[in-house]
Amino acid sequence: MRRTYLSVAVIITALIAIFIASVLTNPLLPRLRPRPSILLVILVTFGATALAALWKKHRRVASLSLKRPPGTHLLSIVEFFYSPADVDGTFEPIIADWRKEYFEALKQSRKWKARWISARYIFRFGQAMGLSKTLGLMKEVLKAVKSATRLIR
Repeated sequence: MRRTYLSVAVIITALIAIFIASVLTNPLLPRLRPRPSILLVILVTFGATALAALWKKHRRVASLSLKRPPGTHLLSIVEFFYSPADVDGTFEPIIADWRKEYFEALKQSRKWKARWISARYIFRFGQAMGLSKTLGLMKEVLKAVKSATRLIR
């Protein structure tokens, strides 16, 4: 249905452009001097229609492309830094839960829910890596440095 509307819009725009060009070359009415701004509006309208057609085609192709399942890159990072026992016992169950919830949300056509699930599991993955403790320690160190600089002044 969308293709039909898009093709009809392109055909109508092309016909209008041909009509306008024919009127400008051999006018039926007395000779009028069109303002350059009118010609610019016509060109912009035609160009916008063509760009919309190309954008829709691009989005359709991009939406059909395959993507890696969530957590693939994080799992490769963890496999580099942690032992296989830690990866199997700690990180792979998180990834499995993440993918299960994510694909269930996509199956129900709930894209924003799937994005929220990814954000939640990225945070959980960081906690499992110990990043929350590391960042908390860094925060405490920064507070100490800030208070020390206040005492010096």
